[in-house]
Amino acid sequence: MSKKLLTVSLLVSGREDTTEKCLDSLKGIFDQIDSELILVDTGCSEELRQKLYTYTDRILSFTWCNDFAKARNAGLKRAEGEWFLFLDDDEWFEDVTPIVEFFRSGEYKEYDQAVYKARNYSDFSGKNYTDEWVSRMIRLEEDTRFEGRVHESLVPARGRCKKLDAFVHHYGYVFANEEEKEKHYQRNTEILLKLIEEEPDNMRWRLQILLEYHSMKDGAAMRRTGEDALKLIDKIDKPFVNQCRGAFYSFIILGMQLEEDYAGAEERCRAYLKDAGNPLAAQCSLYALGAAGAAKTGDDKRAAWYACAYFDALDAYRKEEKSEQEQIIEESILLVKDAVEEDMRSEMRTVWALALVHSGSTEGFPEELRREVQEDAAKKMAGNAEFLFLPDRIWEIAAGGIFPLEDMILAFDLSQWMAAVVVLERRNSPDEWTRVREHLASIRTKEDIRYDYLDMHDANARLLADVSGKDYDEMCSLLKNFADANLRFARRVYTEQAFEGEMAIMQASCRGAVWIERMLQCGPQEWSRKIECLKACAKAWQPGGDMVKHFARLLGEEQEKQQNAAAEANKELHAMAEQVLKQVHTMMEAGMYAEALPIVRQLRGMLPEDEEILQLEKELELKFS
Repeated sequence: MSKKLLTVSLLVSGREDTTEKCLDSLKGIFDQIDSELILVDTGCSEELRQKLYTYTDRILSFTWCNDFAKARNAGLKRAEGEWFLFLDDDEWFEDVTPIVEFFRSGEYKEYDQAVYKARNYSDFSGKNYTDEWVSRMIRLEEDTRFEGRVHESLVPARGRCKKLDAFVHHYGYVFANEEEKEKHYQRNTEILLKLIEEEPDNMRWRLQILLEYHSMKDGAAMRRTGEDALKLIDKIDKPFVNQCRGAFYSFIILGMQLEEDYAGAEERCRAYLKDAGNPLAAQCSLYALGAAGAAKTGDDKRAAWYACAYFDALDAYRKEEKSEQEQIIEESILLVKDAVEEDMRSEMRTVWALALVHSGSTEGFPEELRREVQEDAAKKMAGNAEFLFLPDRIWEIAAGGIFPLEDMILAFDLSQWMAAVVVLERRNSPDEWTRVREHLASIRTKEDIRYDYLDMHDANARLLADVSGKDYDEMCSLLKNFADANLRFARRVYTEQAFEGEMAIMQASCRGAVWIERMLQCGPQEWSRKIECLKACAKAWQPGGDMVKHFARLLGEEQEKQQNAAAEANKELHAMAEQVLKQVHTMMEAGMYAEALPIVRQLRGMLPEDEEILQLEKELELKFS
């Protein structure tokens, strides 16, 4: 029998929801290259097993014994391919074209192993994940075998390694409940602890159990295991073991941060950064953790220093000349990209970006950082009813012109804005609202109905707040703002006919604003008309009833105040007129009629209804007739 080009093998444990999806994703391989499929049944139902026969007749039964390597080797022994690929029944390829092309082009002849990426999801939404290189393809040799009762791998891995631009979706680390998660964790840690006991110098098992501790957020176990590993590393001089040192540094710091011992983590970070033997990958990891920890404690200056150092080191790391195999090992072991949780990495990027904005270095702003900060903001806004309540740092970066936050915000339609505003008003304090308005003002360059709606709602809220302590002028200012904001929105939404008659089609606050505008347009002495407009406002916009009552009292007080002031002024004016009239009579007695007439006319202009002044004016005019 001629040798196949590729053998694909997987363990089938009974996951009916994903097994068929996994096998279907492989059809492109079986249709286009000379290949075979071997399934190892570790616990399928009879119904699922019958379905499996529609994919292959090479199905092996294996009694599960808590040893993944043994189960994998059962399939490997039957392999007739020149190359071997394995995967799990809870993962499936997005696209197998890169794998097909690798073989059809003949490129496979130049390599001895290949890797692709596993996209490990952290929840069922499919939005949160990390990508990692996984070594799942190898050229079969006589000594090829699986090792490891858990987190098994193909050994020996030698020769050139090809990075394939393919990935599998993997939800294996997402659990339906805590009980299921705990069961998975217990199974893996029991096996790994036994392996560590049997092979204390094998750092691979310690790295794997650290990942298990990290998945359970067990900071104390992470710190303890990392410290124990470092004690052993000092006694072992092997390249792989030395490469692991940076990973243990990172896990220790991560553990301390999980325990919220940020001061201790910072001290360790500084100490580990002094290790001259650290490769750049390890330095990247430590800088990232330092930035994230400083950001958590609010030390922006320190966080910015770490963040800048991280991206400088990462740039240098990417320029290093190294084999693909070395890159894969460092990226997977030393956690260059995933040294910290995504939200902490996001915080780190934000702090660094803000530091560049504050330093005035935005002209040469790194394009990759610009894109990542924008993506971070988009993630925070996506599906979020409080999309306007972004972290202050995001607003400040956007105000520096780094990315188009205004366009992103205005991409939400008016109905989303209306719903968000209601939610925000219920959940947040007036001070927080003020901060949002200030942030919006810092990026606002456009006229838009969404802004108009927010301004209207804000003006309404200000008027409905406790106004009992506001005086007449303050209330007039609030009312003008209320009228302007509501009518600016209303004139965008409603036709001119909507402003006529009862205005029933119009939003209540907008109807009230129409009456407030009319009141503000009344003349100084049109007190009755002002009261009528106020009453109409209260009828149209019932929530404003208490505000209207308060302003009506102030209006009455203002009317009385103005009337009293007018009376007092009139009294003073008459007193002054009496004095002037005495002077006029003296001038007339002296025959100074020409000089007296303009003075009398001026008095009559001031007191037009005064009979004495009117008669005196006529008398003087007769003198010149």
